[in-house]
Amino acid sequence: MKKIILIIATVIAILALILAFTPTDTIPLLPAIISLILGFLALKMHQKAQASTQFPKIVIAISFLAATIVCGKSLFIEDTVAVDEAFEEKKEETKEDIKELNDLQELNDLE
Repeated sequence: MKKIILIIATVIAILALILAFTPTDTIPLLPAIISLILGFLALKMHQKAQASTQFPKIVIAISFLAATIVCGKSLFIEDTVAVDEAFEEKKEETKEDIKELNDLQELNDLE
């Protein structure tokens, strides 16, 4: 049972660490918390069985690192959308062209 919990915690911790570097907002926080809980559960099981506790500690550290990265990104990095000046200019030119075409069409209709 403790091996299964440790494997699941490891997979989820690695997934949380990978997702922490993607542009998702706080979604990777959920797998990080789940892997922290499973890591502590595996640590307690290993301590009861007098087994080595180094690997569960590594899983907990990876989970904590992922959670720290996600929280740091959400607190310190501001997501802003840059205004595309070239697109805005083309948009204005297109409006002017459409207006000119409509004027020409009206002139053709009058003739």
